[in-house]
Order: sequence, then C-alpha cells, then structure tokens
Amino acid sequence: MTTCALRWTLPVSVAMLLTQCNTILDNKEGFLAMPEEAGPQEEAGTPVSTPDGSVQDPGSDAGSPIQGNPSCASNEQRCGTTCVAQDDPHYGCGQIDCTPCAMAHASAACNGRTCVMDTCNAGYADCNQQDTDGCETDLSKDIQNCGTCSNACPTSPNATVTCVGGTCQLACDPTFHLCGGACTPDANPSACGPTCEDCPAPANAVATCADNQCSGNCLSGFADCDTLAENGCEAVLATDPLNCGVCGVSCNGALCVDGKCQDPVVPSVDAGSPDAQPAPLPP
Repeated sequence: MTTCALRWTLPVSVAMLLTQCNTILDNKEGFLAMPEEAGPQEEAGTPVSTPDGSVQDPGSDAGSPIQGNPSCASNEQRCGTTCVAQDDPHYGCGQIDCTPCAMAHASAACNGRTCVMDTCNAGYADCNQQDTDGCETDLSKDIQNCGTCSNACPTSPNATVTCVGGTCQLACDPTFHLCGGACTPDANPSACGPTCEDCPAPANAVATCADNQCSGNCLSGFADCDTLAENGCEAVLATDPLNCGVCGVSCNGALCVDGKCQDPVVPSVDAGSPDAQPAPLPP
C-alpha cells in the first residue's frame, strides 16, 4: 500500500503537504480520502443477497443458501416449503400435519377442515353410508349387494349362491342341474338334461330321465318286449301267448292265462260215435 509520509517541518505549510499527498494517492485536490468513501461496508452477521434471490448467512459456508419463508395467504397453509390451499385433500384439508386424506376405494374431498369421501372407484359403492370405511362394497362379488347396493342374490335349495361380475349366479350341488333359475335333480323327467325337457310318458309306462335322456319304466304287468320306444310297453304279460309271464315265452298255440301257458284242450267224444272206443274191462 502506498503511503504518504508527512514531515511536520516548518516553514512548510499544511496546505502544501496535503496537495503533495493527494497527488501521490490520486485523490481529489485538497481532500484526503476518508474510510467511508471507499463504499458501504456490510455489518458483521448481516445476511447477503445472492444473484439467485436466496439469502446467504455470512457466518455460514459459501454456497449454502437459506430457503425463503414467504407467508401464505389466509386460505392457505404451509406444507414443507410450499403454500397449499386449505381445502386441498392431497394435503389433509388444512390439518397441521398435511397428511393426505385417504378413503378406501374412493377419492377424497374437504368439508371445511375435515376429510370426506367424494366419488367411489369404479365397481365399488358406499352401501353402508359411512365415510370412515370409504367405498367398502365390491359390487362385482358381494352377494348382498350384487351389481348395486341392496341387491341381494336369492337363496336356492340344492345350490350355492354366488355373485360374479355383478350378476347373481347359482352353482348347483352334485346330481342337480339348473332349470328355470332353480337346481333340480338330474333324474327329474319334467326337466331332463341341460335342455330341461319335459319327458312324455310311453304307453303303459311312467316317464323317467336317465343320463340326460328321456325314457320310461313299464307299469306292473307290462313289458317292452319288442324294444321299440314308440309303442312303449306293448306286451301284456298276463295274456300274451308270445310273451307269457315274461318276454319271449311262447305258449305254442296254447292260451296264456295269468302269465302261464295252459295245457291243450282235449275234445269230448259221443258214446255212439264211431270214434268212441269201448271202455276197457275191469281186470
């Protein structure tokens, strides 16, 4: 640093000394530069603004800005470093902890500073009308609320009730099948097979259903000896000489009575007839 050495030797005047010193220091003529003319000085501990608008603490390490703390509007609250609306359910509807509102299977809204349920997710419903458990009902599989709230699937004997895709369904027990919305026995001749056919009764027989096919059982005393379905149980076993008692038993021209073949009838002969034979003499 350049200095100006002043010697107080008379008779040199003070004015001359000032002029010579200002010339050396490149100051204005007639004035000595005072410390305050060197520019404003920052007081110790005063925060300094940085070009990016943040504030730097002179006592801290360089490059460590202090985040600003702008005040929020009257209808806002601070969550972290952000001002958010007090009616924003994503930040808890003005609750101090800023925890997002959470509703099961539903979106949330704000009622004042209280989280409430807004809209149910697709396929779900608030059937119990309680916000605390959100949209609790899965309409695709709830048998008490199948498809819509309060649409209970009807119960049915011999079946298990289910709700599939929002539609009530019956799963019949073994040896039963579904006909007309109910589970009926597989052997039911009035609803035979998957087409639920009403079996007609053959002649001299009662209708039956076996292996999903219509059939019939002959009445007592009748039989299907020719195995033709169209004429049913055609044989009368009590009197049919070709099927006497059972199919295939022939009386060979004799009568069949009560299911039994009778002996041939021997014709009677007149005593005066030429065909008459004398009676044998007693021994």
